[in-house]
Amino acid sequence: MKPVFENIDVNHNSSLKIASYNHSSTNETAHWHIHPEYEIVFIKNGKGSLKIGTKSFSYLNGLLIFLKGNIPHTDFGNNDFEDNFEVVIQFKKEFISKKLTTFPELQEIEKFIDKGHHVLLFSEDFKDSVASLFEKIRKDSESQKLITTLSILEKIANTKAYSVAIKGNEFLSQSVTDSKRLEQVFEYVNANYKNTITISHLAEHVGLTSNSFCRFFKKMTNQTFVYFLNDYRINKASEIIRFENKNLTEIMFECGFQDQSYFCKVFKKHQGLTPSDFAKSFYTK
Repeated sequence: MKPVFENIDVNHNSSLKIASYNHSSTNETAHWHIHPEYEIVFIKNGKGSLKIGTKSFSYLNGLLIFLKGNIPHTDFGNNDFEDNFEVVIQFKKEFISKKLTTFPELQEIEKFIDKGHHVLLFSEDFKDSVASLFEKIRKDSESQKLITTLSILEKIANTKAYSVAIKGNEFLSQSVTDSKRLEQVFEYVNANYKNTITISHLAEHVGLTSNSFCRFFKKMTNQTFVYFLNDYRINKASEIIRFENKNLTEIMFECGFQDQSYFCKVFKKHQGLTPSDFAKSFYTK
């Protein structure tokens, strides 16, 4: 079964996406999915099983795991104990390559993440030693979340209490070339979603014909490129509606749409509401 692409929607006022779940709440992502963002998952207690790439793993008393981007995996978590909670921290590659490099004090974190290992499983003792940070981050303000995340990354970068579950590109059922090509696509869309993006130009950018590109993208993400691009743009538009005082025409153009009726049609398809109704649902709260 091909993994479903998960679009990670980072909050407008944040460098990270941090989600927390308890015994009664669940992570509503696709069960078998892929995304370019790096991910740290903390599960306080309970047992479960993991499916990552072509490998399977089990844990007996909670979990702390680090995954690089573009690795197919299932959801984590469990409901064994009422006091269990799960924290998922996700960040884009640019968080490391552009933001952390600004501070020489954070070089150890950058070096650690730049290692060739793609999936790391941390020991139970180490997981328990940083549990208070994951407990804290659930209640932090946005600025505090960043500081706590850096504290977590600093501790992870300076411990040897982990095993390399998957190294290099061994997780890939696809070829290394395909994985790098998919990452190129994600990065291109991230940088150019405001502009006109044609399949022919993007296909040339990654070294494929248009027909080959369409087959490649559907094989890798289980969705068409047009659907992915529209979903990406609508998520950006939704974010602007929520956090910026702009009219819908401005937002439409800013997110790469040129036709108002098409924008409204696509927005309703992806969000279940028209742009104006979506805006009213926030302004009237």
